[in-house]
Amino acid sequence: MTWRISDWPFPPSEKVELHWMCSPRMVGDEKQWVMTAVFRRQNGELVNVDVPWGILPALHLGLFYQRGVLTDDIPEWKQMEFEFPSHVSCEIRRAGDILPLSLYPLVTHKNLDERCVRISFGKHVLVIPCIGVCVAMEQKTGISDPVYVCLLMGCSSVTSRSYRKFHQQNIK
Repeated sequence: MTWRISDWPFPPSEKVELHWMCSPRMVGDEKQWVMTAVFRRQNGELVNVDVPWGILPALHLGLFYQRGVLTDDIPEWKQMEFEFPSHVSCEIRRAGDILPLSLYPLVTHKNLDERCVRISFGKHVLVIPCIGVCVAMEQKTGISDPVYVCLLMGCSSVTSRSYRKFHQQNIK
């Protein structure tokens, strides 16, 4: 199945990299779940694109998209393999507090406020946005509940009412 971002703001010939993803939120009169995907153009400009929550399985940080579809281009320098030792240190923190912004600019306070998992082992540090962990969970388990994601990421927009509404719409 090919996933496509329907409201694609870039010219058809332009390939852009998925740079960041933001927490899901409810919008509109129908209170639909959406999230912001932040794409990086070749000139370094960051562009925010609101996408429906259901497209989450097709979003992969660091990969390229064209015409709203994931391309086959996989940059070799972005692939890493490593083994975790028996002891690692993990914590969930605000992105602005743990990411080296000179290496990975996020530009807006909204992006800086997103939560990340920081895993330390030896002299290595791995930082993964919580939403990226949720993508991996969804791919492994098939579960993609935006309310659970919001709880993990510390969103203030989750209420018991929004939780009930999501489950009434999606759990039969």
